[in-house]
Amino acid sequence: MPHKIAASPDTELLFFGFTDIGMLNNVIEIWRYPSAAACIAARQQARKVQPWRETIGKITPKVQHFTSYFMYPVKGSPMY
Repeated sequence: MPHKIAASPDTELLFFGFTDIGMLNNVIEIWRYPSAAACIAARQQARKVQPWRETIGKITPKVQHFTSYFMYPVKGSPMY
């Protein structure tokens, strides 16, 4: 994960965790990007980082479900 983060310095990992109730072993990552385009660029950069590619290569054969969401802060909220 540190190599992925270093590949895109304009992004921020806000939360990384997993669930042990409901859908078991559901990994949750929440990232802050300046824009949706920055998110796409960060993913493209991360794919070039060899340690991250090796990690994903080991994990993805076991993945059964993957979902991404773009969320935007509400005007007037502390995150806006």
